[in-house]
Amino acid sequence: MKKYIVALQLSLMLVLNVFIFSPLSTQAQGICGTGNSLTQDSRTKLCVVPGETRGAADIITRVINYLLLFAALIAILFIVLGGYRYITAQGNAENAKAGRTTVVNAIIGLAIIILAYVIVSVVNNTLAGENTFWGRVLGP
Repeated sequence: MKKYIVALQLSLMLVLNVFIFSPLSTQAQGICGTGNSLTQDSRTKLCVVPGETRGAADIITRVINYLLLFAALIAILFIVLGGYRYITAQGNAENAKAGRTTVVNAIIGLAIIILAYVIVSVVNNTLAGENTFWGRVLGP
């Protein structure tokens, strides 16, 4: 059990280091940066493209996408933990089966998360009247 806790601590430290030590270029360049076409919205104080409006559907889509990203990261963490459990089974059939089951369930969960992202993107683009997917124009 102690090995699992140490592995979890190490993986959390690696993930947090990416956020803590990543360069914060916006602090040096001002709120919306320089050399780009972003301006600060006076009402929301967010950096936006001039002339672009943000509606409730856009905000809901963004929240759903962030939640799906978080779920995908959790699924990947479970794939790693299940693989670690499978590797450290050392001939114990019960631990090997538990690790294999964890990996399989995490892969199924990741597939569901990817399909949910595709469904949200397609529904959002259909309701918004856009004919794009990931910035690429679909159809004629």
